[in-house]
Amino acid sequence: MKRHLTLLAAVAMTILCVSCDKDDTQSDPYITITTPTGENPNSITIEATAYSQDFTISSNASWRIEKQPSTADWLTVSPLEGNGDATIKVSAPANEQTSRLQAMLTFYSGNTKLHSLTIVQNPAASYLNVEPIKPDSIPAEGGDITLNVSTNAGSWDAEITGENSTWLTEKERTETTITFTAAKSTSTSESVAKVIFSLTSDPNITQEIDIVQKAQNEPFLAIDPAEPQNIPMGGGDIVLNINTNITDWDAEITGENSAWLTEKERTETSITFTAAANPETIEQVATVTFTSKEYPEIEENVTIKQNAKEEIYMDLTPEEEPYTIAIEGGDIKLVIGTNATAWDAEITGDNSAWLTEKERTETTITFTADVNATPDQLSANVKFTAPSDDPDFEKVITITQNGLIADLLDIQFLEDGTATDVSPMNKNVETLEGPYFSTAYLESYKKYVGRFAPTELATSLSDSYLKIDYAGDEAYKSALADGHTMEMLIMLNSDLKIGSEIKMFSSMQGGGTGFLLKKETNEFTFLPYVGGGWKWCTSGIVPEKGVYYHVVGVWNKDAGKAYIYINGELKGEIEASGDLSFPNTEACHWFCVGGDPGSATNAECCWIGDIGIARIYDKVLTDAQVAALYDRINE
Repeated sequence: MKRHLTLLAAVAMTILCVSCDKDDTQSDPYITITTPTGENPNSITIEATAYSQDFTISSNASWRIEKQPSTADWLTVSPLEGNGDATIKVSAPANEQTSRLQAMLTFYSGNTKLHSLTIVQNPAASYLNVEPIKPDSIPAEGGDITLNVSTNAGSWDAEITGENSTWLTEKERTETTITFTAAKSTSTSESVAKVIFSLTSDPNITQEIDIVQKAQNEPFLAIDPAEPQNIPMGGGDIVLNINTNITDWDAEITGENSAWLTEKERTETSITFTAAANPETIEQVATVTFTSKEYPEIEENVTIKQNAKEEIYMDLTPEEEPYTIAIEGGDIKLVIGTNATAWDAEITGDNSAWLTEKERTETTITFTADVNATPDQLSANVKFTAPSDDPDFEKVITITQNGLIADLLDIQFLEDGTATDVSPMNKNVETLEGPYFSTAYLESYKKYVGRFAPTELATSLSDSYLKIDYAGDEAYKSALADGHTMEMLIMLNSDLKIGSEIKMFSSMQGGGTGFLLKKETNEFTFLPYVGGGWKWCTSGIVPEKGVYYHVVGVWNKDAGKAYIYINGELKGEIEASGDLSFPNTEACHWFCVGGDPGSATNAECCWIGDIGIARIYDKVLTDAQVAALYDRINE
């Protein structure tokens, strides 16, 4: 029995040991990192200052740490491997860069990744240090001074500022130094210049350094400018500034053939010379010698020259007139080619205020004009001169701006009872002479008008009207189809009648454009056939018998609008999008003045009264232009 119990115990112990070995083998490796910011963080951020901290590792396995990138030498971890629980030290020196640093620590057990920890170190604040802060003074005899520049923010800049700081100039610059130089001082007091250093990445970070040059105690005499510009051939003055600590300085004009130059004025600190126009075709030269009786060793010479006489020329580009600005306004730029030392330009002429100078450089001048809202061509002269070289030189050009021209039709009634087209189109105007049409001179408007007098308003006639044919004229139709303006000056000489359309200047027959009195209201109406239908642009104005009205209709294709103006004022507008359609029969492709085309040989809906203006423009007129047309009529 005892032997059986012993065997049973041995078997039990074997099972227990096998069970324990099986648990250890199947347990997954783990690692826990405890940092000052908590347990198993994914990332931590440390300050830019030096850092050193212990991290606690709890693990049931052997482990190792890999740093990425491997070149992140700024971060130190020790140890990089171990087994089970341990403590590691993470260290980083101060970050002196202005960008942050980042590295990732990856913890492995064998090839199994257990955890990753990203460590970010904040950037250092940008700094700029220039030394010495108070540099030694530069001797009065002149010399160099070098300043050392240190920064953690990359590039930097330096600028010399302050009044009277031209004595100091930059000589050389490297990444960490800058050298300034000064010539011999000509000042009896200390010279001070301020140099402002700044960071390119942050211009608000600056440092100012004062650089001083000692006063000049030795006698000196300096002339400015030492090499003056030539006096123009037309004569003039030249001023030399005297910088000296000598009280008895003097100046004398020397050299052969120097009588052309004379002294004009002298003060304690300057001397002025003058020259008349050079009559010679060669350059004139004189020397001015500055001396001192007290200090005979001091002598300064300045050479003054005058340009040789030559004929002034001035070439303009563009070369040839006319110089024209479009009616819509705009600029005209002229390039000046001349041998004159200096030139001037002046706008002259009566009523030239429409043209203004916009910009001028040494070699160009630009003039500008707004839109010309008047029917008149505007004109102005520009006079170019070269007063310093030749007071008599003068070049005059004329700049014009086109006026508002009725470029498709402009009817002019004549004394002989006919009419003609004075527009650039020069369309044939057929006067269908008859008992109901004549012309009459109106003193109030200083012009002849057409007088239409059928026996009944809105009747049809085979004569006594004007016919302007455009059948087959595709260019004319295209001009109308792009947008157009119609204008008339008109007077009703009849009682009105409701129920009939009354047309006075139109081309309508199942399409077209023109004016009429609407049959329901008798109001002035502009009626283009656009986008497949008539666009009734009404004015609300019913004509009174015996009163003249200025009426303008505008169809703006681009804007998709039609407008009607009475006596210079906008009275109505309507949507009018689409293409213009012409009369549905070519026999009616003509404009009638005094009615509307009914066929190739008769007019209908005829007018009773005067028509003084019948014009068509290949332009969309503006409010200002329409108002200007009305003002022109009333002048």
